[in-house]
Formats: sequence, structure tokens, C-alpha cells
Amino acid sequence: MRENFRTKAIPFTLRWEAGFTVDSGGATYKGISEKQFPELRERIMAQTLTDDEVAQIYMTKYWIPAGCDRLPFPLDCIVFDCAVNLGLDDVEVMLPEAPKVGAHLIDLFAALGLTSESFWQAKPYLDAAIYTALRIEKHNIKTPKEYRRGTVNRCYDALRTFL
Repeated sequence: MRENFRTKAIPFTLRWEAGFTVDSGGATYKGISEKQFPELRERIMAQTLTDDEVAQIYMTKYWIPAGCDRLPFPLDCIVFDCAVNLGLDDVEVMLPEAPKVGAHLIDLFAALGLTSESFWQAKPYLDAAIYTALRIEKHNIKTPKEYRRGTVNRCYDALRTFL
């Protein structure tokens, strides 16, 4: 939902992407890297991108391509933050997996007689938690060892914030 982008997703992601760093993407400001956005290199280096400009980039380059408008809350916000942090390729790989695991758990709960209307209302939260677990697994494989704690802490913060 587009409203979640402005009110929930952007504030969370900017909390983690607020500063200037030099990482695998080169110089990066507010999550906008010179590697992905070479046309913005001078603005990145000068740290002059505004939050509104960053939000517009995030919307067109991450929120919409990751399909977040079609996802229920809180999965939309968690997938968006992953897209900014890890990239769209990882979103495309992991996103189909969360519902598969969730469906297996639903079958298990149904076999135990534990399904109810409230369970179905909680399903988007279950999918978001599963997606976050997959994201942590991806971080442990993809992220250099010295950055893992920070990225895993970001995932736990997403769980605390959105679930």
C-alpha cells in the first residue's frame, strides 16, 4: 500500500541509511550509492540529497519494482527495506519462498486443528517473519563477515518495528 511507503517504510529505512558511508557500492549517502547512481555522484559526495529526493528514488527504483504496492503490511515494508539494503535480485529470489514456508506451516497448524480466523489475519505477519529469516540467511551468505552484525541487527529492528 502506497501509504505505508511514506508513513512506515521510508522512516524505518532512512533510520538505517541516514548517513554517509563508503562500502561495496562506493560512496553512499542515505542508501543512494554512486555505483548504482553515478549521475548523482557529486550530490552523494556533497551529501546534499534531501529526504524527499531519496524517497522519490526509493519509490521508483525499489518500492515499485519490488512489488511492494501489491504486498500486505508488514511484508511490504520489510521487502522494501531488503530491496534497498540487498538489492532487487535478492528480493526476487526470496519473496516467493516466504509464502511456501507459510503454506507449509498453515498445513501443519490445520492438521493440528489450530487454524482460525485470527490465524488468517496474522498470515501477513507470519510471511513477514519468514521473509526476515530468509533475509538473515542471505546476509550470512552474502555480507562480508565484518558487516553481518549490523545487517542482522537491522533485520531484528525491522521485526520489532513492523510486527
